[in-house]
Amino acid sequence: MKFTKEELMSLVNAALAIAAEGRFTVQEKDILSKEMIASGLSERERRSLVREALKMKASDALRVMSGMDEEQKKYAACFLAVMMAADNKFVENEIKMWKFICSACEFPEIEFAEALEYWKSH
Repeated sequence: MKFTKEELMSLVNAALAIAAEGRFTVQEKDILSKEMIASGLSERERRSLVREALKMKASDALRVMSGMDEEQKKYAACFLAVMMAADNKFVENEIKMWKFICSACEFPEIEFAEALEYWKSH
């Protein structure tokens, strides 16, 4: 999936907001790294993007994600679900935050299990 730098920053920002630990686990870092590599970013660009994402206001991230097209929104919802499931720990606060972000950004309605299945095929 193609995303602009600002869209990727927004996804990183949202993924961190969902992380129950307030930081990324090893598994989450691996998924995030693979996604950014697939976007064609070098290691230096990836590090810079994460630093910038950490400085981004949540309201700006939500605004940017709200402006994505429908295909990007579905992919984003599924990406965030996979990030949440990466450590195999399902914390209620993570699920609530995922649902909030999906609603606030007008992502297509999708169940958590469906999001994980979608991710496997993309």
